[in-house]
Amino acid sequence: MADVITEFVLNINTLTNLLLAIVMLISLAMIAYPDPTIRHNGIIAFLATIVAAIATNLPIAVV
Repeated sequence: MADVITEFVLNINTLTNLLLAIVMLISLAMIAYPDPTIRHNGIIAFLATIVAAIATNLPIAVV
C-alpha cells in the first residue's frame, strides 16, 4: 500500500513540475514582450514560479 501512495505522490509531483515549467515559459515570453506593464508582471510571475518550484520539491518533513 505504501508503494501505491509513493507512486501517486511522485506522479503528482511530476505533473506539478510540468505545470510550473509551462508557467515559467509563459512568464519568460511575458518578460520579452515590449510593453513595460506586461514585462513587469512577467518578472513577478517568473519569481513566483521559482518560489513555487522550490516549495513543491521540498520534502514533506521540511514543511
